[in-house]
Amino acid sequence: NASCAQALAVIRGWFLWMAIAGYVEFNVVSLVKNPRCPQHLPYVPTIEQVNSMINRVNEFRTQWPARDRAILEVLYGCGLLNCELTALNDDDIDFDKMSISVNERSGEKRRMFIGDLAADALRIYLDERTARLNGRPATSALFVNATSHCKRPDGVDRISATRVQRVVKGIAIQAGLSAETTPQTLRWAFAVHMIDRGADIEVVKCLMGVVSRKTTKMLRRLAIDRKSTRLN
Repeated sequence: NASCAQALAVIRGWFLWMAIAGYVEFNVVSLVKNPRCPQHLPYVPTIEQVNSMINRVNEFRTQWPARDRAILEVLYGCGLLNCELTALNDDDIDFDKMSISVNERSGEKRRMFIGDLAADALRIYLDERTARLNGRPATSALFVNATSHCKRPDGVDRISATRVQRVVKGIAIQAGLSAETTPQTLRWAFAVHMIDRGADIEVVKCLMGVVSRKTTKMLRRLAIDRKSTRLN
């Protein structure tokens, strides 16, 4: 059913274009209902699993342990989207106020507080980044690539969302977590673990930024599922 729904979405878009372009009088595919697809709850590791993964980064094979630990701390500690993390700049970090200014996809900004562990990880990474740049022009990007074969003339480039996804998945697998672990998994873990500790869903939604109705529905299902699991 999921494959059929995906194919139907493509066909529906194609017929919509043909209707707008005047090739057909009416988008007949709009009358076709999507097949009912089962909704699976996302994989959410436990607090102990996430902490173990982050604390053991130095034991794993990774290009830049200090950077990768800082990435994990910020993703999990602030519940950021992958695109929000990669868009962070140096001036978005305020160590005096222990906060990060996040650029949301809607164009708005939200302020997220960071804990001591995330702040310490960021300081260690930034010190190492300064040493690695070795006098090359500074970049505004907070997280940069570990290698210097970049397209920018100064040899420094912002880390991509694809690279972050590979970093998270690689460390998760080495830590014994599911191969399905992604930056979005850490965002779900941020939300679910707060709900587990008594946080209100509406508060969690505010901390996560702009969330869709689908995400809100999933959060409520996760909260109910976690509550029933604890009761059993």
